[in-house]
Amino acid sequence: MKIITDISQNTPEWLAYRRGKLTGSKASLVTPKKRGSGQRAEYWELLAEQFITDDVEDVSSKADERGHQLEQDCIDITAAKLGLTNIITGAIWESANGIAISPDAYVDADPITVAIECKCLNAANHFKAWYNVFAAKDDMLPAEYKEQAIHYFVVNPDLQKLYFSFYNPQFTIKAPRIAHFYAEINRSQIMEQIAELEALELATMEQIQEEVNKINEYLERN
Repeated sequence: MKIITDISQNTPEWLAYRRGKLTGSKASLVTPKKRGSGQRAEYWELLAEQFITDDVEDVSSKADERGHQLEQDCIDITAAKLGLTNIITGAIWESANGIAISPDAYVDADPITVAIECKCLNAANHFKAWYNVFAAKDDMLPAEYKEQAIHYFVVNPDLQKLYFSFYNPQFTIKAPRIAHFYAEINRSQIMEQIAELEALELATMEQIQEEVNKINEYLERN
């Protein structure tokens, strides 16, 4: 696994490096749609990224300023609760075939076995996530984040533990236990899901490359 640490998160260089790669935020594209047919929107985004450059600004892309401002707080709180030290932020992990992820944080070690993902959502979505993880105990994570969590383990075969953390300071006064919480995800508990997602991701990247080759051939002929 290649680790890129000299690029700051959410900078133009960071965004450019991730472009065209199957990252954690796009991991859900490889799973079948629950309704309807055809490819998910993320599939077409990934395919389109094979043909765009950095010369023209993407005016449709707006950073989630709230999430970026609170993310470091979430990392610090999570690390303090767990007693984790030697925390690295701002890296990109990349395995073969254009599969990559930008971990919010990880414990600096060789190999890297512990990582942290942070979500700083609005109050409603934050509470919904807490309810699913703790109150309802439906599953390890809300459905929209499962592929992203498993994707960590696909990219980094040495990763053993992921702390998927949530933070919203609006709950700090009345419900501090809800303000920050995390789900602990262990490789040993999701081995089957990791294998399934990895197979889907590799197949998707092969399909993307086939489409790229076809489109390039068409462009050369016309």
